[in-house]
Amino acid sequence: MKWAYYLLIILLLPFSSCSKETDAETYGDITLSSKFYGTTLYYVYGFSFELNESVPSINSGGKLYDIIPENVMEPGGNVIGVQLGTEPGNQNGILLNNSFENLSEAQNYFMNYTNAIDGPWQNLSDTISAFQVYTFKSYLNNFVKFYVKDVRIIDGNVDPDYVEVDIHYYIQADGSPVFSE
Repeated sequence: MKWAYYLLIILLLPFSSCSKETDAETYGDITLSSKFYGTTLYYVYGFSFELNESVPSINSGGKLYDIIPENVMEPGGNVIGVQLGTEPGNQNGILLNNSFENLSEAQNYFMNYTNAIDGPWQNLSDTISAFQVYTFKSYLNNFVKFYVKDVRIIDGNVDPDYVEVDIHYYIQADGSPVFSE
């Protein structure tokens, strides 16, 4: 009889965790970097909100990134900031909602921003700053909202300088313009 009890537990285990596991796919914190990789072909990693993963800008195996960081350079060649660009096939893009003085204000706006603004879209942002809130519309027409937590210019020493951008995002993956966290 004991073995029947254990067998029943083993059979029910796969069904016991039927909770929704989309949290990691729906929102998160990521760091985008404009650092170049490669040896003969140089590339950076973009990020796919749709796939919830970093995607190389070349040789991606058919995966498409949503946004990609691009260095802003001064005439002397020094990195002075970063912009976010979209995947070339994306007919939508990125929209700056607002800029704030501190992280608390940006987070408050983000949390209370429940209905996505549907454009006008750009395929390249202005220079990114900390405490900005953006709306993004993916190539699959899903709305994303995100805020910029921090922007850092990294002295590459041997490698060229690059920028890191920390963001917190939420994707409404059903195409709805209503952010239902």
